[in-house]
Amino acid sequence: MTQVFVDAATAELLKDTGCDVVICDPQGVPLGRFRSDEIARRYAEAATAFTDEELDQAERDRGNDLTTEELIRKLESGHV
Repeated sequence: MTQVFVDAATAELLKDTGCDVVICDPQGVPLGRFRSDEIARRYAEAATAFTDEELDQAERDRGNDLTTEELIRKLESGHV
């Protein structure tokens, strides 16, 4: 793996972000993405949170889906 060293200000900026960061050249062309070790760990945990069978079952159970607007109305009505 190739290492790229950044200045202290950029390092702090990358450490303080809580999400993926797109790295761009001076013209704004994306070069790649930066994902902190903490965010990468969270993604890995999320990827294994459900079995394939659970995901398949959730896909089959989509008949109970609500739009955001429908859910808000249901919550406001107290019929949850």
